Amino acid sequence: MDRTAFLDQLHAQVAAPRPAVIELIQRMCGQKVAGIERLIHGDENEVYRADLAEGGTVFVRIGRPDTPALSLYREAWAMEHARRAGVPVPDVLTVEPIAGNEGDRHAMVVAAASGRQLTGLLPSMPAGRRAGIMRDLGRVLARLHAVSMRGRGMPDGTGDWPDEASDQRRYITNVIADCDHLGEAGLTDTEIQDARGLLHQALEEPVRRPAPVLCHGDLSPDHIFVDREYRVCALIDWGMWSAGAAEDDLAEVAMRHTRADFDAVLEGHSGDAARDPALRQTISRALMMRTIAYLRWLLTSGQTGHLESGVVPLRRALTDLTRGN
Repeated sequence: MDRTAFLDQLHAQVAAPRPAVIELIQRMCGQKVAGIERLIHGDENEVYRADLAEGGTVFVRIGRPDTPALSLYREAWAMEHARRAGVPVPDVLTVEPIAGNEGDRHAMVVAAASGRQLTGLLPSMPAGRRAGIMRDLGRVLARLHAVSMRGRGMPDGTGDWPDEASDQRRYITNVIADCDHLGEAGLTDTEIQDARGLLHQALEEPVRRPAPVLCHGDLSPDHIFVDREYRVCALIDWGMWSAGAAEDDLAEVAMRHTRADFDAVLEGHSGDAARDPALRQTISRALMMRTIAYLRWLLTSGQTGHLESGVVPLRRALTDLTRGN
């Protein structure tokens, strides 16, 4: 199954009543909806784009029936913390329950981001301009990663954060189990053995993690917008945010972008420290863990047509970790 077929199948399972979606938009925006379109995009939320009669566009993101009620509220909370740090994020107009026939669901109404989505610009962009955008993205992420968090991961329903040591061991143990799927993804026996060895080594090490910071968690070109001067003017879709190490977020960049793009982001983010081999090793290890878990998800969800997007960065990480940068 390819990605498009998977999303079509997933989104066919739920649909909020269209009148309820329109009522929410018109009440929050104070004007009529001129047109509305459902977007089949992403795995977590039902999404609508609405054009307003007097101008402007908003998006409505509605959690699935099994999405925790606090999820969208926490997302808005993370976006507000990012905004206060100088990170460009869309305006959140409301988060509230929405009427429907599929149980308790919550909706977020968000103003459309300004600028142009990076996805459509990258293929034809000159190398110099592309590197400039990526360095600017790195500077934006540095502001984001200056936001301190009280714990790692996400708080539970009572506001308590996970125990760091046990949470880290649980995560690495799960990734070790995920290695069972790497042969299906096309990895060689040697590559799988290398990955397992590196993960067991990480499991045996004491937890020495930097203080947790706010991380976006889903930094694909789809979620990055630039203005006419080719400066980053919006980061959208914060549904995968978490508290963690900056290196974890940078590993997400490395997974979603080319090596040249990542090098430019790291330069903008870390300055002279971008050349530190220890920093790059830390990012490569986070990248290895992230891509192994990602490949397991692709395989178990039937998205076998999308494996290259995980295999390529995983092989890059393994090369860096076994041979050095």
